[in-house]
Amino acid sequence: MCLAFLIFDVHPLYTLLVASNRDEFLHRPTQAAHFWSDSPDILAGRDGVQGGTWFGMSQSGRVALITNYREIEQIPNAPSRGKLTRNFLEGTQSPLEYLIAVHGAAEQYNGYNLLVADAASKTLAYLTNRGPDSQTGPRLLPPGIYAVSNAVLDSPWPKAEKGKETLRLMLEASNGQALDSQKILAEVLTDQTPVRDENLPITGFPAERERKLSTAFVDTTLEGAKYGTSTQTVATIFRDGRVEWLEHFLDTQDTKAEPGWRDQLIHLQIKPREQSEDRSDCSNSAHPGDASV
Repeated sequence: MCLAFLIFDVHPLYTLLVASNRDEFLHRPTQAAHFWSDSPDILAGRDGVQGGTWFGMSQSGRVALITNYREIEQIPNAPSRGKLTRNFLEGTQSPLEYLIAVHGAAEQYNGYNLLVADAASKTLAYLTNRGPDSQTGPRLLPPGIYAVSNAVLDSPWPKAEKGKETLRLMLEASNGQALDSQKILAEVLTDQTPVRDENLPITGFPAERERKLSTAFVDTTLEGAKYGTSTQTVATIFRDGRVEWLEHFLDTQDTKAEPGWRDQLIHLQIKPREQSEDRSDCSNSAHPGDASV
């Protein structure tokens, strides 16, 4: 996943809202969000190569997301970063406890930003293994609006700054009423406003590549229709425990249908962990490929 925004504990109706884009090579096997058969408590998309996820939640209200840190040099045969999110979703440690444990092995991984939250305790924590923040270790985040792309949290990349400002204005205009998830998807996650060359991030990659990656929505024609934004998600956790998961995804895995964009809307209710394996309270759940929006 290459871009995520979080509205944490600043809206009267929401504990947490996450809006995210995953950018990926389109040939990489990927499943849209679903309840995992081998870990039924998890609702998340799934990487078909390593078995982890870029963004997901548990039915007990645990949330995890990860983005890669953009850098030229990579550690060969490094562990899968997608397992860091999965392990939190399946675990019981608090967000900060989990990140403290993970921090000890952070240098084994290629660069990442890891955000984990627990809706029940209203806690959100952050860890990166790159930049100055990697030395200070994990930290709890106060209520606020956050953005993370392929640099450390709240780095002033144009698409991150623009998305944060759009969300701030939406919050102001809402007067405490519910935000429109479809509007967030359209105006924040699908924004393709060009970025001036002098404002492009400096990561060591050529300016031409940075230019193509600089917008919130990365056109899937990049590199000959091989790479781009393939999954867009707006997940809202209400203070009363309701969850709305809106997803717009590029389906290239369904052999029975033409490749194309699909939508799904999933509703569920957060439950204590001991009850979470029974999903009988879930309503209007859509499986990948169902157009329920």
